[in-house]
Amino acid sequence: MPVTVEAAKMNTKQEMILLAGLCALLVLLSLAGLVWTFVAGLLYPQITMDGLLLALVCLAMGGVFTVMLLWQASSAGWLEALKQRLARRKGEASAPAQPGGSGGASQGKPE
Repeated sequence: MPVTVEAAKMNTKQEMILLAGLCALLVLLSLAGLVWTFVAGLLYPQITMDGLLLALVCLAMGGVFTVMLLWQASSAGWLEALKQRLARRKGEASAPAQPGGSGGASQGKPE
């Protein structure tokens, strides 16, 4: 069965979402490992070699997969869409306050 262009685009989108989800999962697991290092007492009361190596491995893995996640989001255009959405929200929040504040004072005096 031939693969259409639309089906190929959907597969690419699905692959991007799957890769981003996998990267996010590994970042969260790395953070959980780092938290566990402190909870288990491998770093806080007394620094042990096991705790130090576990913390360094968790930081390295978290850093690598965070960079990969950001690179994936940037190449997919998700960061630009997020910036535009935040700019729209900021514009909507500030737009009603300006006309209501300046317009109300000047309209109070009939001429």
